[in-house]
Amino acid sequence: METKVYKLVSVNSAGSLVSFNNPTSKGVGCIEYKIGEFVYPKLEGSKLFAFSEKQNVVGFLNSIGYSVFSPYQKLFIAQAKDVEPGKYISYDIVGFWRNPASSGTRKAPEGTLYCSSIKLLEEVKS
Repeated sequence: METKVYKLVSVNSAGSLVSFNNPTSKGVGCIEYKIGEFVYPKLEGSKLFAFSEKQNVVGFLNSIGYSVFSPYQKLFIAQAKDVEPGKYISYDIVGFWRNPASSGTRKAPEGTLYCSSIKLLEEVKS
């Protein structure tokens, strides 16, 4: 089943849409997104992160001192598969999915979702 979600991405130096968590990374934590195409995690057994509501994204970005409507971040309405509530997050993507209770794990921002795949549909404008 597919679910409407909000996906936050970064714009890297090449202009590509990539994972927000670490846009300069080339490893398994960095996913390149293309509008209209489903993408999947690179790390076996992991999920992609999204949000249930636009206000959850805005609240998350405000809490870390970012603005959603900037040249470096973009917000999209997206379709996602196999969506479930996300309880925890970590910047250590590999360690997190191998052991979600590992050090560096913290409570996920409100509205966080885990998804098996995500397809960007339409950019959200201010």
